[in-house]
Amino acid sequence: MIVRVLEELIAGFEKYLATQARTSDEPLLFYENTQHFQKNWAEPVNALPDTLKRAVYNTQSKRFWYKPREILIAFASFNEEFTGLMLRDLFNETKALSGRIERFKYYCDTLLGELQEMDRKFPSDHFQTTEVIYFYLAMRFPEEYAVYQHKHFVKTLILLSAKDIPVVFDPERFYKSAKIFNKYLKDNPLIDKHIEALLKGTNTFGLQNMLRVTYFCWYCDNIHNNT
Repeated sequence: MIVRVLEELIAGFEKYLATQARTSDEPLLFYENTQHFQKNWAEPVNALPDTLKRAVYNTQSKRFWYKPREILIAFASFNEEFTGLMLRDLFNETKALSGRIERFKYYCDTLLGELQEMDRKFPSDHFQTTEVIYFYLAMRFPEEYAVYQHKHFVKTLILLSAKDIPVVFDPERFYKSAKIFNKYLKDNPLIDKHIEALLKGTNTFGLQNMLRVTYFCWYCDNIHNNT
């Protein structure tokens, strides 16, 4: 990765944000998702299906999170204790990231199989992809995880002339890269000020968080890539 290029991309990102009087850029939606999750999630979790319905929520868009949430609610309604265990394991920061994600997928496969045995009309896909599971982590720990959107991440790495571009989802690589990106993004305090202005004082829970990295990678793929 070339640091000079990263700094140039961040400078371009800051200028882009400064020119936006209004925007519907997708990353801004995640700030509201974070607000709902942080407001409604408290451990130990009681009434898990209802908690999930309130915590994984957005008033502006159902894209990305809605189908996975509905399946997760169905899992919790079917076996609340086991689904709670799944989420506690996922949110256990003492365990390796990739292992937590893979176990969560395995648990979802298990519950999906049991539900399909009971009801052949139950959906054949639980939609709990690596990106979605990482999304749960970003909502639970917004100062530690950015929302992982693989396509945007790959484009950012290409622009940075990084080696060994991941073809498939690589949460460990994204986690480490996001930490580096965030360090340089925080060096430009105008970025958070511009984002706060775009949010117009609403849904700004935890503004100082890793979502700036999500927005930056989105910019690299959607805006810088087309200039």
